[in-house]
Amino acid sequence: MTVTWKKGVSAVLALGCISALAGCSSQQSAAASVAPVKAASTAVSQGQPLTIVPTPSGTFADNFNPFAVTSDYGTFGFIYETLFYYDTQTGKMWSVLGDSYKWSNGNKTLTVSLNPKAKWTDGQAFTSQDVVFTFDLLKKYSSADTNGVWTQLASVAAKGRDTVVFTFKHPNIPFGLEYVLGTYIVPEHIWSKITDPTKVTVTKPIGTGPYVLDTFSPQDYKLKANANYYRGKPPVPELNFPSFNSNESANLAMIQGQIDWTAVFMPGIQQAYAAKSPNNHYWFPLGVTLNLSVDLKNPL
Repeated sequence: MTVTWKKGVSAVLALGCISALAGCSSQQSAAASVAPVKAASTAVSQGQPLTIVPTPSGTFADNFNPFAVTSDYGTFGFIYETLFYYDTQTGKMWSVLGDSYKWSNGNKTLTVSLNPKAKWTDGQAFTSQDVVFTFDLLKKYSSADTNGVWTQLASVAAKGRDTVVFTFKHPNIPFGLEYVLGTYIVPEHIWSKITDPTKVTVTKPIGTGPYVLDTFSPQDYKLKANANYYRGKPPVPELNFPSFNSNESANLAMIQGQIDWTAVFMPGIQQAYAAKSPNNHYWFPLGVTLNLSVDLKNPL
């Protein structure tokens, strides 16, 4: 069966750092305004469950808190989503919870139009109030504001159900694109009952993402496709995250075909892994983004 899934890069986000996969197929200027950003639309066949090992970390703690110092894999992107995804390597923007954005007021005001179809996995509607609440939460609990968005923001306000207005202290388009639009949003109706968001353990996460938590144990947990996802049900029905204690054990499982996607370092990966099957591939992404800043005061 062939289905079409419009990806707001939610699933891609959480797997962006992963470097090896087996048998898998499918998958600005400083101007005052930007045209609506469209999510990629990809026709894919209904797939099989994927087994993912981002990195060996031993047994898992049952915590899917996006504000925690450590949280389980899948928390970001699969369960909780951002307004947009900014690809720092290509400069491309991908819509997630946001449909479009526009800069104005000398690039100090950023207006975001939200996707009106988005909803939380408990069935409640996603609105601009959730976005404002999330940013107010970061302002109240500075330890949760790990990207320091409130060092740049002056205010965040809702303008109707589906519009949010961000006002910056000074123009800072790169920061706005990467960190403000890249902030993970939480539901007000859940998190308003919590005091310090960094200290709570979240075992039953409610997000807007393409996957929901299905089962959990310290040795293995599974996320299942969100059948009501606002961009369409994901083609991969289940994501399985088994625990491994070392690179060696994970590499052996990868070579034996027990893992589909991993970011584990594998010595001699071409010979040990890729050469064993035409379906085995690997990729080394850039680990650091380099920026060139122009000194406008010194003409050299």
